[in-house]
Amino acid sequence: MEFKRSLSSKGIHHKRSLPFFHQHNGIAERYKCTVTDMGRTILLGSGLPKTFWGHAFMWAAYTNNILPNIHTGDSTPVEILFGSKRILDQVWTFGEIAFVHVPQERRQKLSDRAVNAKVIMHLPDGNGWLFYDEDNNRFLSSAWARFPR
Repeated sequence: MEFKRSLSSKGIHHKRSLPFFHQHNGIAERYKCTVTDMGRTILLGSGLPKTFWGHAFMWAAYTNNILPNIHTGDSTPVEILFGSKRILDQVWTFGEIAFVHVPQERRQKLSDRAVNAKVIMHLPDGNGWLFYDEDNNRFLSSAWARFPR
């Protein structure tokens, strides 16, 4: 019930459609196709294996939600829902290499202070990114990274 009130307060009319009756849910179907096409393209461009498809699709959906579109005019979907703009200079390319800071507590005196890793996800709280370190086959989350564009 709270979800319906939230939608109504934002001027969104919620309608249910029959299962497997795709033509009655055209906007959602179009969005799904857009995210799928974007996700496949950015995954291929990143050079990461297909097992990262979920991260690529989430990246595509995130990108779609922070850009204005024909339905939202000058606003973005994120702006409309949450009332805040995303800072576009902090948006990177999926799979882009970054130098990720290794906290002092996780390194020895002569260890590297940063590792090369590929960015694969914006953290849900908006405070950093999730990276994949291919050399060590591990995931790192950090807000401290340098992207050498």
